[in-house]
Amino acid sequence: MPGDIGQAELQATIDRLRSEVEGQRRAMRTRAVIEQAKGMLAERLSCSPEEAFGRLVQLSQGGNRKLVDIAADLLGVVAPPDAAEHLPIVEPPVVEQAVERSAAGTPERALPEPEPRPTPLGPDFAARYHLASAALASADTPDEVAALLTDASLAQLGVTAVALLVLEPDGALRLVGSHGVPAQQLSQWQRIPPQMSLPLTDAVRNGTPVWVHGRTEFAARYPDLTGEDLVPGETVCALPLRTGEQLIGAVKLGWPGEFRSGRADERYLSAVVRLSAAHLLRVLSPSAEEAGPPVSASAPWFRAVLDALLDPVLILHAVREPGGKATDLRVEHANAATVDLAGRTGEDIVGRRVTELYPGMVASGTFRQLLDVAVSGVPYEGEAEQFIEVVGGAVHASTMTLHATPFLDGVLVSWRTHDEQERRERQLMQVQRLAGLGTWQWDVGSATFDCSPEVYRLLGVELPEAAGTLTVAGAAAAVAPADQEAVRRQAELLRTGQVADASLEFRVRSADGRTRSVRAVAEGVAGAAVGEVLAVRGVVQDVTVWRRAEERLSGRRRRSTGRYGRCGTR
Repeated sequence: MPGDIGQAELQATIDRLRSEVEGQRRAMRTRAVIEQAKGMLAERLSCSPEEAFGRLVQLSQGGNRKLVDIAADLLGVVAPPDAAEHLPIVEPPVVEQAVERSAAGTPERALPEPEPRPTPLGPDFAARYHLASAALASADTPDEVAALLTDASLAQLGVTAVALLVLEPDGALRLVGSHGVPAQQLSQWQRIPPQMSLPLTDAVRNGTPVWVHGRTEFAARYPDLTGEDLVPGETVCALPLRTGEQLIGAVKLGWPGEFRSGRADERYLSAVVRLSAAHLLRVLSPSAEEAGPPVSASAPWFRAVLDALLDPVLILHAVREPGGKATDLRVEHANAATVDLAGRTGEDIVGRRVTELYPGMVASGTFRQLLDVAVSGVPYEGEAEQFIEVVGGAVHASTMTLHATPFLDGVLVSWRTHDEQERRERQLMQVQRLAGLGTWQWDVGSATFDCSPEVYRLLGVELPEAAGTLTVAGAAAAVAPADQEAVRRQAELLRTGQVADASLEFRVRSADGRTRSVRAVAEGVAGAAVGEVLAVRGVVQDVTVWRRAEERLSGRRRRSTGRYGRCGTR
């Protein structure tokens, strides 16, 4: 019994402390709003901060409203800053009018704005923004960001579920925080590939909010989705998460019933979502100094990795219109190996647009393929092709293979030039042609040879379009019938590992009936087991000229010996 009493007292103490902590946290969330309102009143009414605070208390008591609501209402004369989204600005009325309006508890219509300024937000939206800003500043985890975003700024619009996702380097979305989302959905939607068609991926791909009203509309627009969506709700909205120009992910909101947004609602949502993006990065980063995307192209360690690669690598950032459409790509980083067609290094091209740097890629369609990678999230793997650019009046051309993959809000591009490789291959083919020499390899068990083009000419066989199509039977048929048995015996000795290498001269007969003498030198490629042979490789050389010269020389010797012999018998 005493133990039960002690346990009850302990539980009561824990509950009391928890309540005190929650109260302190609520106070911390609202202190910034109250302090800003005190400062504004002190400046406008030419009084001390203490007198300004007393005035706020009077307004709170007189209007039977919370002190923080009075403060937020006063600060509501300033709209949330969002120049990139062209958010409306509320013109501040005379502060005394705002004080009277707060005391009465009735909102005042915002003053009209002259054209071409956008329609202003109402003071209630601006007040909520300041409350959300103060609340989000106290968040320590992504889940707290989602919860405070809901409670402090979105619940008034009817939002009951929020999911926060960050953009990964390959274009996928990773779930990091949520509020009001069932655990089963959280378990099933930890990572969303970029190729999936969903409101979240569409918002990232197009850079604009995506609204879906009702399950029927959802099923019609996204027929491939089976099972429950990540965020429950009759109405859902996915918005891109941005900090400045940097796209860091997406947020999805859910309403339990029908919700039709107005222009002011959408601007307010855009403002608070942008605000939450900054706090999401803060809680995801180890320290304030390192606040930024979970993987950033500007991270020193990441750039060091790229600089260690032998091939050129570019990180291209999507350039978007105000509506979110990607129209160009800007070079954000170029690794140490980067040298383009015109001989420009990374320092020369960073910060410039692809359409400005490489108009030839625009004309050839390669630029459109790169832009599609940024929009669709589908990698591009090109074949070896000729690239031509005109820079400074000079024409630059090169054969390259180009690959591109989605990377954050853009594309990671790498390429490999084949100019040096092609030059060496041409030189080798020239040497083989002039020397009448060809190389070949036969993998044990295979029905074909892997040959250089010169082998086909030496055997009198027509050169095929595809390499590796010279069959064993076709090669054997090219050997003169009288030499086929000798060739077969040597091949069998090499194949079984009875000899490590061999040399054999034999004759071949081409389709036009001409006979040519060739010499083949071969060796076996040993396997791991004793006596195992994996392949036989070697060279074949045309020795027809040497053989005929030898025959002519032997004939002259015979004729000379016979002549001298007859002279000696006389």
